[in-house]
Order: sequence, then C-alpha cells, then structure tokens
Amino acid sequence: MLRATSWQCGPVLSLLFDFAYCWGNVGHRTVAYLAEAQLPPSARLQLSDLTGFDDVSDAAIWADTVTSEPSHKHTAPWHYINVDDSPPESCNVSTPVDWIRPNILTALINQTNIATHRERSKAEQQEAYRYIIHLVGDLHQPLHVEGLARGGVDIPVDFEGSPTNLHLVWDVNFITRLRRGMGADEKVIAKLWTKELLLKGDAKPTTAKCDSLNNARECFLRWARESNAKVCKHVLHEGLTNIENKELAGAYYETNVGVVEDAVYMAGSRLADWLLLVLENQHTAEADVHIHVDL
Repeated sequence: MLRATSWQCGPVLSLLFDFAYCWGNVGHRTVAYLAEAQLPPSARLQLSDLTGFDDVSDAAIWADTVTSEPSHKHTAPWHYINVDDSPPESCNVSTPVDWIRPNILTALINQTNIATHRERSKAEQQEAYRYIIHLVGDLHQPLHVEGLARGGVDIPVDFEGSPTNLHLVWDVNFITRLRRGMGADEKVIAKLWTKELLLKGDAKPTTAKCDSLNNARECFLRWARESNAKVCKHVLHEGLTNIENKELAGAYYETNVGVVEDAVYMAGSRLADWLLLVLENQHTAEADVHIHVDL
C-alpha cells in the first residue's frame, strides 16, 4: 500500500500548460477526510484497497503530483474547464465550445466509468478513484470553472504584501491564512479543519445531491455551474479593475474566505455521496460512457 506525507503542488505549478495550479494540498486533504467521515463504515474500510493508499488524503493529492510525468501529461486539462463567459457581467457553463477539449467534467464522467467497469484492471480502477476524489475537489473551486485569464492565473494581485495571482489566492492563500497557527503538518491541519467543518455542517448547503450514475453528466454540469456562478457573485464581483494588482488580504479575504470553507465542505459531502454510488455499481458497467456536447 502506498504512503505519502509531504507531496506538494510544485510539479503542477512548474508546468506551462493552459492551467497551472491545484487546489492546495490542505484543501484536497480536507475534502477527502470530509468524504471519508461521511461514508458508512463498510465503505470507509474499502478506501485503502480502492485507492491504493493507506491515507485517503494522500490519494486526494496524487493527481497533482503525476501531471508532470510523461505518462500523465495528457491529464493536465482534466483539472479545469475553460468556459466561454464574461465575468462579472455574465457567468455560465452552457455552450458546446466549453466541451470541445478534454476537461474536468468529461474526466469525472470517464473516471467514474473506469471505476465501475468490470473489464478494467485494479490498477486502472485505483487511479480512477484517485482522480474522482481529486477532481470533485477541483470542481468546487470557482476558478477551476472559468476561462477568463486562464482561470485567474494571469490576473496579478498581492496577498499579505507578496505578489501572486488571483487563482493562487483562491487555491492556496485563503486556506493558508485561515488555518495559520495550526502547525506545518498538512494532515494534522486537514483533520482539525475537517472536525470543525463537520460540527458546522448542518448550517452549510449541500444542494444538488446526485442519486444515480446515470445522471453523472447532468450532475457534474450542475455542480460546475454553481462554482462558475461564484466567479460573478464572489471572485470578480467587484470587477477586474478593482482586483488586479490590488492587495487582497484585507476586506476581499474577509468577504470571501467563507465561500472557500463552504466549497470545501460541500465538495466533501458530495464526494461521499458519489463514492458510495460508485461502490454500489462497481463491476456492473458493460460499456464506456459516451460524452455528448449538446447542452
């Protein structure tokens, strides 16, 4: 069984593909722990065998660590979708153009299919579970569902006096500041955050629950539209000119950090439901899911 304790976003950050950043390790680990905590005991016991990792949070960050490897470079576009909209005036995931290239939605559908397909090898299915765990997290980060300025990567901003970009602020800086003072161990931080979010969970929305693998496309699209809507409502609500090259660690952080917390909790809850559906349908699929672009 694989073990990992200190993987970072570095391999992904260094690549020069269309989209360059992962939701920080603490965010992904927390989503995984939240899902694990909300699974029934019988399903929870299967996670190590299903993912190939002793710790489900290590499975959650695996997808970012392999993107720079020749065998997995083709998976880089799986972490996002460059939608054709115009925030903050208009946000939507609606046109066939958004689906022309591989993206996070098609990847989630295909990896779900691999995880349930009776003819797939155990190694293939373990990778599929790792991708599902990771990509559900990515899908709930608003800038992973946005095409403007490469999901904010090309929007320069400052955070706590240091130059960065808008995407990285939402991926990493918000969470780093929110969890500051909790030590340096990612797993410890994520586990503590998981406990806090579960205690507050009743007050957080978990709408659009998916109840059938047959509705995978519609379900993931609905989640994507929710995330994308937050770009207009929260991320770029003040307009690009009021954010670009501005310090975002003050009022902007205070206004939006709760959006990140809600997204992490929602991702974990939805992931638990989806993993349970996949488990219930494991080894039953007889044919690959076909992706349609008509929306």
